[in-house]
Amino acid sequence: MKRSLNVEAPIGWGIRILREKYGISVTELAEKIEISKSHLSQIERGAISNPTWAIIERSAEVLNCQPGKIKEGSLEVFSTVSDRIKELRQERGLTRKDLAEKADLEERIIASIEEKNKITYDALRSIASVLDLNVKDLKRKKREENNNEGADQPGH
Repeated sequence: MKRSLNVEAPIGWGIRILREKYGISVTELAEKIEISKSHLSQIERGAISNPTWAIIERSAEVLNCQPGKIKEGSLEVFSTVSDRIKELRQERGLTRKDLAEKADLEERIIASIEEKNKITYDALRSIASVLDLNVKDLKRKKREENNNEGADQPGH
């Protein structure tokens, strides 16, 4: 997949992926990087999109990786979110313009997200609301969503 060199995605998404991969709780990582649990949670959700470089460096140190690995993780999540938004929009017969109007966003914002250039937490929340989903549902690949549905059924 070809990506722009100027992609903007919440860096916190990458912190969360790596934190979960290594089995570290939000509380534990927050303590180790010396910020509140609430602050770290906001960073991971993307509500705070530009944490300080010190937070990124300390997170990378605790997660035993280079800061670039955190950025890679956030881009991976962004790619999934972008693909899911486009897929769900098309499944529901919505044009970019339709989705933008319903989410009270400019059409260029939807295009930017679907073309994997830039995403903001506020735009993501608006789109998720229009699609009757939680933001975290947009971060799952379709097959993960289908697997989770099957887990709730008897015999699974």
